[in-house]
Amino acid sequence: YPSLDAHTDRTIYGDPVTDKIVFHFGSELSYPHKLTYNKAFIQYNWGYYAGGSNEQPGSNAEGPASKMITRDRWYMLAAPLKKMASGDFALGGYPITWQSLYNAPHPSTGALVEGDFSTPFSSNDIDLSTKNNALAVKVACYNSNIGYNDQRHLEGLQGILEIPYFENSTMADYHPGHVYNKIRKESRFYYFDEKTLQQLSSPIGTLSRGDEAYRFVFEDENTNKAPNIVVNGVTVPGYTHRVTSGTSNNKTVMIGNPFMATINSRLFFEANRTKLKEDAGYYMLTPTNQVWSRYEYKTENKVPALQAIVITLAEGLTSADLVYPLEGTYALTEVSNQTRSVTSLSDDSGNSLYIRATDSTNKTSDYAILKAEETTASSGISKMIYPSSHSVTEAFIVSSDQEYNLIDFYNEKRTEVGLGIKSSNQKDVLTLEFENVESFKSATGFSPVLIDKYLNIEQDLSSNNVYRFNQRKTESERQYSDVNRFSLRLSSATSGIIDEPNSEDLIRVTYLTSQLEVSSEQGLNQIDVYDLQGRHMHTSGKLAGAPISYSKYLPLNQGVYIVKVKTSLGNTVAKKINAK
Repeated sequence: YPSLDAHTDRTIYGDPVTDKIVFHFGSELSYPHKLTYNKAFIQYNWGYYAGGSNEQPGSNAEGPASKMITRDRWYMLAAPLKKMASGDFALGGYPITWQSLYNAPHPSTGALVEGDFSTPFSSNDIDLSTKNNALAVKVACYNSNIGYNDQRHLEGLQGILEIPYFENSTMADYHPGHVYNKIRKESRFYYFDEKTLQQLSSPIGTLSRGDEAYRFVFEDENTNKAPNIVVNGVTVPGYTHRVTSGTSNNKTVMIGNPFMATINSRLFFEANRTKLKEDAGYYMLTPTNQVWSRYEYKTENKVPALQAIVITLAEGLTSADLVYPLEGTYALTEVSNQTRSVTSLSDDSGNSLYIRATDSTNKTSDYAILKAEETTASSGISKMIYPSSHSVTEAFIVSSDQEYNLIDFYNEKRTEVGLGIKSSNQKDVLTLEFENVESFKSATGFSPVLIDKYLNIEQDLSSNNVYRFNQRKTESERQYSDVNRFSLRLSSATSGIIDEPNSEDLIRVTYLTSQLEVSSEQGLNQIDVYDLQGRHMHTSGKLAGAPISYSKYLPLNQGVYIVKVKTSLGNTVAKKINAK
């Protein structure tokens, strides 16, 4: 993972120069616009069988520690070179490969948002730069069917597709559906019958391409250098790409990382703040279980080289000129191949309630999030599902207007929040897990209780945050979703807690002239103040060092309030105070 930034020594050999540069799958080059080169090659690695017939290939031409793309799963790929074609990923049926575009039609009422790759390329000669430098590819695993049982072409390539290949005679036999005319500088693509794998003489697709096909997509075609772009009023080298969502209902777009380098997602958002919907985040389809995972625009969340993502355009936009600065405050590329794990919370999870569903094999989808902050500005972020991943258990929130959301917002008038479960697995025991319960409870003043209406069970999540159940029968027409069984009842955190007048020796609470004073010889852990409607008026948060006294200037409107005090020994007592 070399970097050509300012720290690269140029005093002895000058600027970095090479004739050819080959990017093996998983490799990166930060500050790529600093490199002078003649030709660039990139590789995609699916592994190979070498005579074996296991489900996934076990041989790796790059060594066992190198990355491989999962077979028989859709993988979102970026196309960072110019003049890459949809047909470059076809192998004449040995094995069959599928190349498609992202599709997310507007959902019907009472349905989850489906995001999939059901839009095939209309032909093999489509320039991928016209499709946001992105596509989805699926490569067949070995089995006994035609198109799967003979993988001679990918085996001959040892699982690695190197692009450009069209002038490489040693690779020509493995691309039988492609012929290159050196005089006309034109690629011709042929098709085959999927039932027999017989090559067809008609139709024929054509794409003109020459030396420009060895150049990075971000370069100016005349200078072979990164052009200057304006980012928030500052001129820097970079790349501008126009993307279009197509309709006002569907504002999601799949885009490919245009660099052979990791992109900092936070800086990408900041450079395009007015063009992207921040709270929607971005999505990637996890290849292993084919589940959409949402990522927030955070510094720790990276977009690796050769990776495509799905972004959401800002309200009111159906197209936008996205900018990718290579230098300056928002320089995107960095040396890192780390991405956030979708099975763990970020460090700044705040006060939101996190909900996830897991099956018996520990397959877990993304978190559904009930935000602790009240808002009327957002209608929530819709849950996006991949239609064929119904066996993976997923959770989502049913909003007050019956929308199915991945992220929704707490409202003090909303005493019950619906939960939906999507899974076709009716055999195994499934799990609902709730995280950050105490922080949510402290921030909102409401204690969440899970209601299973089917079994007539209530579970206080403050005492037990894990619930196990079997999915009841669901229908494929409703995407195997059950939206009527579970809900969260948001009970006042003061419910069941009464003033204890004889506990002065344990905890002392006074409130005079807007000054709250609390003391206890046991040491104090946390103090919370509520009104009689259960609304949260103040929290001390967790107190460090278990102090024996706490003082806070706290102006309150006239009325009676409850002060809930938790000591360092775990005792909890509620006291009434009267604000005059």
